Amino acid sequence: MKRRNAPAMEKNERRDLGFALIVAGLFLLASASCERSSVETVTTASQQRLSAADEKPLISTARLPPRDPIFEAAGDRVAEARIDLKRKNIAAASRALILAEEEVRRALANKPDGAADQHLAALIRRMQIAEQEVQRRDLKAAASELRKLNQELNR
Repeated sequence: MKRRNAPAMEKNERRDLGFALIVAGLFLLASASCERSSVETVTTASQQRLSAADEKPLISTARLPPRDPIFEAAGDRVAEARIDLKRKNIAAASRALILAEEEVRRALANKPDGAADQHLAALIRRMQIAEQEVQRRDLKAAASELRKLNQELNR
């Protein structure tokens, strides 16, 4: 009888040995991943950055031109026209350009000096050109002109 059970016992012993090897391997993998060394950085007081209140501002407001609410409103209308043009809403883009032109005409009426008059008159002409391109449904040319107009109004 011993001989009949001997192969079954050997098979069980091999299975138990394989299971023990798998468990040992998993234990070694887990312990190796836990033992990784971590790097610790120590900052001394001399290396610390100054607080935000102590630092100089990156952009000084003294160098910025004064705000002009009329130009800001015109720039907002031109940006609105650009968005409407991207959505292919021709009527809304045309309305926004007409409102922007009215804002610049209002600025032209309020400015007494000649240099500003030429600049504002050029802006009005460019707005009229952009509006004509929108009406002709030349969307690429209108988008290009509106982008240039927006940059000009942001100066």
